[in-house]
Amino acid sequence: PVILEEVVRQGIKAGARHANPGEFTLRAFLGGRIDILQAEAINDLIHASSLKQVKISYNQMEGALSRKIIKLRSQIVQILSQTEASIEFPDEGFKISKNTIANTIEKAEQTIDKLVKSYDLGKTLAEGVTLAITGRSNVGKSTLFNTLLEQERAIVTPHPGTTRDYLRENLKIKDSIFNLVDMAGLYNSSHPAEKEGINRGEKIAASADGILLVLDSSQKASPEDYRLIRKYRNQKIILLHNKCDLPSKMDIKKTIKLGSGMPHLEISA
Repeated sequence: PVILEEVVRQGIKAGARHANPGEFTLRAFLGGRIDILQAEAINDLIHASSLKQVKISYNQMEGALSRKIIKLRSQIVQILSQTEASIEFPDEGFKISKNTIANTIEKAEQTIDKLVKSYDLGKTLAEGVTLAITGRSNVGKSTLFNTLLEQERAIVTPHPGTTRDYLRENLKIKDSIFNLVDMAGLYNSSHPAEKEGINRGEKIAASADGILLVLDSSQKASPEDYRLIRKYRNQKIILLHNKCDLPSKMDIKKTIKLGSGMPHLEISA
């Protein structure tokens, strides 16, 4: 390090300067050596948080995505040129069938659909899967949140309204990242702070990638439990029947049926 520092110091003394963040990537882009997709891939590669993301970013940096888009564009331009030629010069032998045009367009749509899906996968790998832990107050959401994180992140008490706002933490399992959100318990509260926390939580749950709906199986299902099942049953959801170590008072089969057979687990948290 001492020798390197001296080399840098002497270089700066002679008129050189430190490169700005991303300057070499910018120069490569402006010089036409890489395109914008490859430039973005370099940034994704630097900030990758999993091995899967590293592999995807590296392939994109090498031009895998760019080549697919160039090939797709070439196919569309070619079919467009042939179509225009058949219209403008029908007597010159430029003919193209409707089936050929339809098949080319269909293949292009399929390719675009695959690219969109690959983007969604890449975004998930980069940002993680958001899982909202929701349910009535005092059903064990925060205890489950702490258990998954293996740390006492959320305060747990037997009193309703302990979690007034949502808590967000990242959980990494191998190469998968999960953004866990512990939502405020849903119940009728007159406190403005608790109401705001509940509203924020419901907005997050509506846009989450998945829902962990916690029910207290040691109690009979309440109207609020049924309301939540109906509300989220069209989303990707797992029913968690909590406190299975206690005698069950809940009609578990009824809750599962109401949720149109959604996946369920019995847990003790």
